[in-house]
Amino acid sequence: MDEATVVYVDPTGEADEAVAALRRAGFAVDHHTTAGDARSALDATTDAVVTEHDLPDGDGLSLLGAVRRRHPDAVCVVFTETALDEMTTADAPTVPNYLDRGREAATDRLIGLLRESIRRRSHTAYPLPTDEESRLDAVERLALETMLDDPTAVECFDRLTELAAARFGVAYAFVGVLDAHTEQFLACHGFGGEPTPREETICTYTLREDDVFVVEDVPGDPRFHDGPYDDLGVEWYAGTRIELDGRAVGTFCLAHDDPVAFDAEDRRHLRLFAEEATDQLRYRSGFDD
Repeated sequence: MDEATVVYVDPTGEADEAVAALRRAGFAVDHHTTAGDARSALDATTDAVVTEHDLPDGDGLSLLGAVRRRHPDAVCVVFTETALDEMTTADAPTVPNYLDRGREAATDRLIGLLRESIRRRSHTAYPLPTDEESRLDAVERLALETMLDDPTAVECFDRLTELAAARFGVAYAFVGVLDAHTEQFLACHGFGGEPTPREETICTYTLREDDVFVVEDVPGDPRFHDGPYDDLGVEWYAGTRIELDGRAVGTFCLAHDDPVAFDAEDRRHLRLFAEEATDQLRYRSGFDD
């Protein structure tokens, strides 16, 4: 396994020993004593966050709540002598990993847990854009749920997807916004468009592409053959990013149940649809308010 990056958050006098042990085990450790400093250090390359529960500016569970929202594939561990039933916070996420640092060989247990959790994640996690944190800031500014409750906004995106499906002669066209964990659909032509876990979408890969992303054989691609596209019988996909202030908040996509010839002019027109969706999204979401 390549050297993994661990943000370690602990203001106590026991931190130095644990940090040294993690480094001897081959981890690149970035040690901080406050939640605020740890949040500033997080980026898309962070593999794991290990935190004490009691912090000078908050608690470990609240910190991990922020980590989960911004870096959903990071391994999160509470490493503390505070009992689970004593941890109370209004911002508590589900804690996937808890270790009692008062137990015998606790640091060895931590090292083993990190190695296994990072190894498992490396086989299943989806790739994140390099600007994931600032991208999620832009998504938050959309007030997406409010916009989804606005019939005029929904109708606008419905018209765009219907026109796109007719222009390209495909069964499906859709506009999606991707937050930390889920793709939510502003409009779908040809299918129901229920919110979809991000790891099951092709669109999460589209976010990382500067140009139109085309998948010629969806069932034959190991990244996508077990996704929701199977139920629709999708064979072909093309999508491009919807950007606000240079951040990819979502995608404008096409899909079809047969292969599609897609030339340079088609790609240009798909980008035009995405640009129109971007303008409508900015106008109707209050993004600039």
